[in-house]
Order: sequence, then structure tokens, then C-alpha cells
Amino acid sequence: MNEKKVLEKIEQSAEKIQIPKHLQPEEVKKMISVKKRNRNVLYRSAAAVIALMLCGALCYPALLGTGQDKDAVYDGGVVDTEMASGRIDGGIQRSDVVRPSTSSTSSAKEIRKPKQNAGSLYTIAKDYGEVYDVFEERGMLKYEYDMGGGLSDGAMEESLTGAAESEQAPVKDLAVRKLAADAAKEYSRTNLQTEGVDESDFVKTDGEFIYVVKGNSVIIVDARGDKPVRRGEIVLQDEGASDDVLEMYVDGNVLNILVQREVTELEQDSDEVHKSEAEDVYHFATDVVTEVMTYDIRDRAKPVLKGSMRQDGYYQSSRKIGNIIYLFTGKGAEAPEAPRNQAIKEENVGGWIPLVNGKAVAYDSIYLSESGTQGLLISSVDVRRPKETIDQTYILNDYAEIYVSQEALYLYYNDYRMNSGTRTNIAKFSLSGGRIDAAGAAAVKGVVKDTFAVNESTDEKLRILTTMDGWNTDEEGSCLYILDEKLKLIGKLDGIAPGEQVYAARYFGNMAYFVTYRNTDPLFAVDLSDDTNPRLLGELKITGFSEYLHFWGDDRLVGIGYETDPDTGERKGMKITMFDISDPIHLKELKSLVIKDIDYSDALYDYKSVLADAGQNLLGFPVESYGAKDEYKYLLFEWDGKAFKELLAESFEEKTENGSRGMYIGEKFIIATTEKIMFFDRNEGYEFVANLVL
Repeated sequence: MNEKKVLEKIEQSAEKIQIPKHLQPEEVKKMISVKKRNRNVLYRSAAAVIALMLCGALCYPALLGTGQDKDAVYDGGVVDTEMASGRIDGGIQRSDVVRPSTSSTSSAKEIRKPKQNAGSLYTIAKDYGEVYDVFEERGMLKYEYDMGGGLSDGAMEESLTGAAESEQAPVKDLAVRKLAADAAKEYSRTNLQTEGVDESDFVKTDGEFIYVVKGNSVIIVDARGDKPVRRGEIVLQDEGASDDVLEMYVDGNVLNILVQREVTELEQDSDEVHKSEAEDVYHFATDVVTEVMTYDIRDRAKPVLKGSMRQDGYYQSSRKIGNIIYLFTGKGAEAPEAPRNQAIKEENVGGWIPLVNGKAVAYDSIYLSESGTQGLLISSVDVRRPKETIDQTYILNDYAEIYVSQEALYLYYNDYRMNSGTRTNIAKFSLSGGRIDAAGAAAVKGVVKDTFAVNESTDEKLRILTTMDGWNTDEEGSCLYILDEKLKLIGKLDGIAPGEQVYAARYFGNMAYFVTYRNTDPLFAVDLSDDTNPRLLGELKITGFSEYLHFWGDDRLVGIGYETDPDTGERKGMKITMFDISDPIHLKELKSLVIKDIDYSDALYDYKSVLADAGQNLLGFPVESYGAKDEYKYLLFEWDGKAFKELLAESFEEKTENGSRGMYIGEKFIIATTEKIMFFDRNEGYEFVANLVL
């Protein structure tokens, strides 16, 4: 059988199988033809490809692979076909993915200021050789294969931002001006951890339209009339076996959607068993990438894709400050199965160093740590230039929590020490103009127990509440630390509530409020006006405990948690408490409402599920009950000055994916899930008006 017949067999075997373009016979022939191989090996390779195609077509009906564009060349290496030249189908742009042979991460040839070390906690790699050595030393042998991305180019028109903002204006000023402008509109926003730092969610509104993520699409609903009307939809064209829209941002006429894709490629086998014929044997390799896709939505019925960027790893989180989105993905670190001198070459690092827009992160943007086999990949992108990244950084660690202020990123994680108990390691990275650069590191005793226990003040002081875990230490209780802009400890308050742990925390100006719990619920108030000497002012004990705190104006604080038996600790239902904090020395419980037969609420662990608006006098969140009859419903309350009054209790047959979000637009109250959107009239006692099934 000659070569021609082999290729004919490939075509005949694949005729009835629907497979991706890059794995179709013509593309496979190109891949085979570029290699110099003897005829016997070719036959074995072709047979292997046929078998893989048959198996892959059954397992992966829509695989994304390595279709190459011979004209797409950058710095002497083959990179991704430009996304701008991809086909737009249903509002989604597709492009094939190929592995790059360059580690360049900047779209412009510019001299970058060297990045700084985060103390000894994270240090910048000297070269790819040092990165390789760390990977190899920790036994991180490569068992999975990396993924591709899209070449970024071009720019998005500034008119799409919906605001005439100067390129040189400080990011913080832009965020503050935007908040002031938004405050004039009467509609609810996503509940945020930090004012001025937007967060993505699966439901958003801009005061006129509602945007809902449903599976692999974003549905745009017109909320301007008496009834919700479906106006437009963006449908994600799958590139892999499991591609999903996760969350989104909406700002003016710009919609950014966050997509997680499963990417599968046909790769050459490098197994030692097949060493003599390694370059001729292929296998399928699957990995995950996360993508930010930016749309012009001036015409809500016909969104237009303006560009996208993608990076390796599973989606972990994101933030948006002004026009800049920061994307965080988790990407495991793997040493390549290749000789060191080959692996660390510029043209080969894309096989094991994480990729951003199809290009490996530069070694001088890789932070190494003393331990850890996982990695956090961070990129920044200006939505006005959605195909380009401003900066990217890869940080080797195990797992770190994320806190983002308007000025900086903080990573913190638990460090268990046998002789001294647990401490929290903290690293600070500045975010000036989208550039990610280390600014300091520190460690404090104890463990962070609540998302809101970490906070940066307006003068860049970091306040952090921890609880002693008692591991090989006699220290008990909780501590409050204050660190300056370089993470130098300047003040602390320790020994708070021995035997208890922090359950909820919140900072307001120069005051810190937090709840600890064992059998009762003490609310503490701490004065932070003197950074060097924080003072405990007041303490209030009530039964139960709060898992979430939210300020209600300047002198009230709402707690959401559980009521408990003070003797046994048995839970007796969900509890909402209104605290009077007008006099921090004499804290008061104004009134509590216990909601019986409720077992759980997303509000306790997902603050974005909470609607808390003192100006509109609305407090809403979903609840669940288990047992003989499972029940899921959305509850809405108002505070009448003396007690909580129920305004709405809407039940659902079952909890849908992602749960629900409550929001208001003018006089409409809206409950949105991935299945339907419901309108209620606030002027008519929250009477049901209409719904739209999605």
C-alpha cells in the first residue's frame, strides 16, 4: 500500500464522522507531510490517527485542535491565526489554536521595568532554567499537555466605554467618578467585596436590560416595559466537549463574558516506550483555557464581538477596575518530559510554561515560592483593546485566597508550622495601570476565617483579622493586625474572645466590626483611627451567630446567620439581626427575626447572592429547607425602624443552577434565575406582574 492509498483510507474512514476542521483528513495530511519519516512509520502513524479519530469523534464531538495558518508568523515562530480573521457565527468568533514557538508576551516591543520580588515569599525567576529546576525538584513530571490561545491584535474604539475618560486618568479616580455617575440611577448592582472594584456574576443589569448566563449563552432581556421581553442572545459555539459561559461584566455598551473551554489537540507522542518512532505517533491531549470575550452591545439585538483574550487554566476569579479586567486562573505546574537543555529554549517553553494569548509567560514574570505544585495565572486586559493583554504573571504556590482593592492585589494563604501554630502569609502586588508587580510580603499569626476579614483602607493600610487555630500553641482567640503600604506591621490587637473564632467581619472607615462564636454571638467594635494602637471599644453578646455582615447606613449593621440554643449549640433556624452601632462603646441589638424550618442560604457563603440596600430599604436572599419536602425560595424584607417585615416570599420547584438573584429597577422588583425572570410591582405590594421563561 503506497502513501496515496494510506491517505485515501483516512478520508474514507472519516467520511461519516463529524470531527473538527483541524482533525479532518486534509489537515492531518498537512501535519504528516511536514515531517521526514520512512514509509513504514508513516503507515503506523496513519493507522494510529484513524483509530484516534474514530475514538475521539465518539468521545469529543466538538474538539478544538491545532489548525495552523502558514502565514501567521510572529517573531519567527508560528502562532495563532488572528482572531479578527475568524468566522463570526451567531455572534461568536472562532479561531484554531496552535502552539506558539515564542515566549514573548507583549504585543509591542517595549522595554519593561523589571518586576520586584515579594520579599522571600515569591521571587522572580532568573531564567526558564531556574523554573525547570524547581518543577523537576518537586517531582512535577508532565502528565498532561498544555493548551493554545488566540493571537491578540488591534484595539477597541474608546466610544464603546460609554464614558469620555482620559487614557492618563488614574484608575482609582475613574472608578470613583463612575460610582458617582451610577449613584444617580435607581437600579441595584452586584453586591461587592470592595467599593469601586466590580465583580462578575451570572446575572447583571444596567437599569434597562437584564443579562443572564444560561449554559453556553448570554440572554439579553429588555426590562423597560411592563413585561420582560427577550431582546437578544449570544450563543457560544463550542470548541470542545465542555465549553461554558461562566459570568460576565456589563458597563455601558460593553459586555464582557468569561468563558471556560475544554481544549483538545492532536499531539505527537514523546513516551520513552515509543522513543524510536515518537515523532510519528499521535495522541489526543485535553486541557482547559479561560477566555474573556468582549462585545459591543449598542444594538442589544445584535451584539458584535470586538475581540477576546484567553489564558491557560481553570477559572478562579476576576475583578474589574475602571476599564481593566484582571483574570485569575489556576494552572498546575508540570515539568516537561524532555531534556533540560531542549525544554528551556525559547521556542519550546510553550509546551510547559502557561500560555496567555497563545504565548508563554516570560520567565521574568514568573514568581517562584519555597513550596507548591500549583500556580495562579493572572492577566490584565483593557476592554477598549480586548485582543491585547497589558500584563501577565504566573505565581507558583499551592492555593491562595484573593483580595483586590482599587490599588492592589493581595494573595494570602495558611502556612502550618509544627512548632509555632498556623500563620497567614500575605503578598501584595500593585496594579498600577494594569501592571502586576510585587510590592511586599508579610506573615501574621492565625488563620483568616472570613472573606471580609481582609481590607485595605483609603490610605493603603492593610487590616486583617485572624483566629488562632491552637495547633501546637497555647495562644487562643483572635487578632487584628494593621500593616502599612509595604506590609510592615504597625499595630495589632490580640487575645480577642479566647476559645472562639471569627465568623463574620466588616470594616467601615476607621472602625472594624466582627462576630465571633462558640455558643453565643459576640459583636465587637474596634477603633482603628490610631494605626499603631487599635482599641476594643464595645462588645455585645446575643444568642446564635452571624455569617455575613452588611452596613445599613452609617449607624446600623445587619447580620445574617443562624439562631442557636445557647446551651447545646443546636441550630433553630436562620436569623436576621439589626444592630445599632451609632455608639460603638454601647452596641445594641435592635431586633432579630428567626426564620424557622430553613436549613441553608447562599447568603451565608456567597455575598453576591445578597441584595442589601438601605437607601431602597430592601434586604433579600434565597433560602433552602431540606427534609420531607425540599423547598427553595427567595425572601425579601424591609426594615420598618423597629422590625424586619416580609415583603415577598417566592417559592420555586427546585434550585436552578447558580441559584437566584434579586434586583430592582425603578419600581420593578425582579427575581432572576437561569430558567426564568419574574417581575413584581413594588407599588402594588410586590404583586406578581409577569415572567419570561428563558
